[in-house]
Amino acid sequence: MRKHRPVGAYVQLSIPTNPRPLPNNALEVLRDIIASGMLYASSFWRKRQQLTEQDFAEHVSRFKDLSDGNEPYFHLLMVGFLETIQKELKKKNLHQIKKRNCFMIGGMVQRELTQMCLTMCEQDLENYPTWLKFVIQFDDDFEVWLKDYRGALGAARLARLCMQEGLKVFLPSVFIDIQWRIDLIAHSPKEPFGMCVQAKSSRSDQLVNYRLFHHLEAEKKEELQDNDRLFVDGVSFFRNQNIGLWIPIEITIGDTVYEPNEVAPPQEMRKSFQELLASVREIHATTS
Repeated sequence: MRKHRPVGAYVQLSIPTNPRPLPNNALEVLRDIIASGMLYASSFWRKRQQLTEQDFAEHVSRFKDLSDGNEPYFHLLMVGFLETIQKELKKKNLHQIKKRNCFMIGGMVQRELTQMCLTMCEQDLENYPTWLKFVIQFDDDFEVWLKDYRGALGAARLARLCMQEGLKVFLPSVFIDIQWRIDLIAHSPKEPFGMCVQAKSSRSDQLVNYRLFHHLEAEKKEELQDNDRLFVDGVSFFRNQNIGLWIPIEITIGDTVYEPNEVAPPQEMRKSFQELLASVREIHATTS
């Protein structure tokens, strides 16, 4: 199979400059979007095929028109729409294809949440959990949603850390995310390797921690937990499809040094992350 470069198949992230605030009627529009999501969810019971991201192309176009170039507003509308569909699907007993579709939508939600956290101004991001709890009425599911939100916030923080150190960062396709557990793809144009990253966050004082899954022997691979084994297999699949050396790595960032809804890293977090990158470069130099 012919290898290709990873650029183009995925979404490249960038650090926002002067993020636009949400419009005054954002909640009103979000209510309408959520209502349309409930209607759209009902059509899935007639679908027996697996969904793809292309099945949502019409809605993506509509929300881009509504947001009029306001990127965080676009991602907010997408999250509200997809969260509503996912919530409706979870009410039903799903056969295997529909379960797969539910996972697919869940992956899309996390992707949009990550981009929303990365691009939204801090004041709007601070209000967001209260807004969505009020508008969608999560009830007993709110703690589950809050965990997903914190995961997306952690991925956005890690993406920003990478970009501020000169790395190019991409979100993989939703399929690669849910199938292979790869959250972020990061590489430096000046270096011969990149990282396939599982992003984690922790409520601890520790700044950055990481686990490398590099040059695992077969017997060690069998000792991995299911999610870790999927991740390692996913990076092997990714390597077969893309040019370059790609290192599987799990990176956990402690969130206690951040303000609750802050994405830009404090200086001590940047310094800790620079030390992590230096360690990864050293490992690559001694094993390649």
